[in-house]
Amino acid sequence: MMSAHRCLAAIVSIFGTITTDGSARIIDWVLDCQAIHKVIALLGLLNKHLPQASNAQERQHSLPTNEADAGNVESVKRLFMFKCDLVRIIGNVGYKNTAAQDLIRELGGLALVLDHMKIDDNHPFIREYAVVALKGLLHNNSASQDFVREMSVVEAAQNPELAKAGLQAFVSDDGQVSVKRVAPDAGADK
Repeated sequence: MMSAHRCLAAIVSIFGTITTDGSARIIDWVLDCQAIHKVIALLGLLNKHLPQASNAQERQHSLPTNEADAGNVESVKRLFMFKCDLVRIIGNVGYKNTAAQDLIRELGGLALVLDHMKIDDNHPFIREYAVVALKGLLHNNSASQDFVREMSVVEAAQNPELAKAGLQAFVSDDGQVSVKRVAPDAGADK
């Protein structure tokens, strides 16, 4: 199983590298053979099954309690930078290519990239990859820009560090996110 992970990770990394130059021939091939469909689907699966960790304590709590789970953790460790490479491929394919940008948005790739705009200790630098990918996906594409503009805040993610400091994030009725001082530990349970 270990060699399969390494082979897949190597292929995805190489794929990310060859799409970096933005060669029209390579990008057309990626679109024609529907490889971008598979990349977005794979990132969606990983996003669902490999939750983001915002700090080392979260990772510590997710460590295995038995030997069977230990193999799964080792398997996840081998996926280091895997999600970053998938985000990079999405950004590379969409860079200065309106048709690709539209397809990526329609397949849910733009929303997936946006979902990686936060720190994930399991995948260092994913936020930076997502920022670069987002820039390329929105470049001269008013439909994608409108898609992002029309998104609304669902809820404010609570951060244990904010709670320790006596702060909590709120969403106002007009959709604006703000941080307010609260009684100590009032937001620690969330």
